Amino acid sequence: MKLSLSRRAFLKKAGLTAGATTLALGSGWRVLGQGTLNVALLLPQSGSFAGPGGEAIRGAQLVLDGAEAAGRGVNLIIEDTGTDPSTGLEKAEKVLADDDVDFIIGPISSAVTAAMRDRVLESRAIWFIPTTGAGASPTVEGLCSPQVFAGVNTFALSNAFGPWVKENVADEVYIFVNNYVFGNSTAAQFREGFEAAGGTIVGEGLPPLGTSDFAPFLTDVIEVLPQAMFTFVPGGNGISFVKQFEEFGLKEDVKLTGLGSSFVNLFLPAMGSAAVGAFSSLNYGPEDISIPANVEFRDAYAAAYGRPTGPSFYAMMAYDFARTALMATEAVSGDTSDVAAVVNAIENLDLDSPRGPLSYSATHDPITNIYVRETQAQEGDAPPLNIVIDTIPDVEVPIDVAVGGPCDLS
Repeated sequence: MKLSLSRRAFLKKAGLTAGATTLALGSGWRVLGQGTLNVALLLPQSGSFAGPGGEAIRGAQLVLDGAEAAGRGVNLIIEDTGTDPSTGLEKAEKVLADDDVDFIIGPISSAVTAAMRDRVLESRAIWFIPTTGAGASPTVEGLCSPQVFAGVNTFALSNAFGPWVKENVADEVYIFVNNYVFGNSTAAQFREGFEAAGGTIVGEGLPPLGTSDFAPFLTDVIEVLPQAMFTFVPGGNGISFVKQFEEFGLKEDVKLTGLGSSFVNLFLPAMGSAAVGAFSSLNYGPEDISIPANVEFRDAYAAAYGRPTGPSFYAMMAYDFARTALMATEAVSGDTSDVAAVVNAIENLDLDSPRGPLSYSATHDPITNIYVRETQAQEGDAPPLNIVIDTIPDVEVPIDVAVGGPCDLS
């Protein structure tokens, strides 16, 4: 869907005034949106999301290091948000102190997103958020803004995956997700899709975010012994969960399914054989999408960083965001002070993404394919890899569960 938003309509929606694109500096004035193009990567480099954060930074750097758009060189600002909301807000305050940031990519944690939300939306920055929760949770409420664009919405990954699991894996599923807003949104959307397809949820485990010892929770799973589990345990602790899943003997009887961000190739060397046989949904599969855009991205990433498992979806989304920022800047002839024009440029962009064709809906969520992957063993000592086995095409997030929950910017 191609959208158009007048400057007056944008300012009204964003809560800005016509004078919001200039900034007093000392005794003079400077016009924002000119000179160096400032792109801030507010991403975790420490804590349980350090791996995904590092992947996202590398994906963005692949595009932005040494780049320019419409004659403007890129100044890349990188700050470690960790997983602590107060730290995330502090870093947002730091980079936005002069309101001279054109684009922000990040964070990863939904709790950090919620903490920095109000401060970012006071600014003129275009905000690219890699992952957003589905439904009207405290995390996504208030993100319905022309400035916000999502990399993927939980709804697209979990709700559409539910019917696939019912048809191809199991009639009965035990839900096992970290107990925080993003995990709970993921569980609710999977449950809705799975039950609508005729499936039955037979139990639920909700370990707190940050849990590394899953023994008390897996004991409950053993008592139920479901046909399958739908899981979301993000970051490094997801490695511990999958290994303990095997250690407790569940791998023999219970099919493991889940959100693909818990099974990215980055984690598979550490998970080893414990992950083999898992089914997961994600908006990207680096090994199996043979379109030219993905081959180019994958080869460039390998040449730059030499990572044998290929780029993760975090790297891919940051790569797309970085390209979008440059293309939008070119489209407005370098004048990013006209935020409405930048938004319109992004809304009308058809990006040749490594994940396949990408455009944005009226909610600023992507319309994109969702890929079902199976974690498969490789020959010799090579670690397992996720191999795409099915595609759910052109998944669009409904307005009532959008990035702003509900949100309609048309």
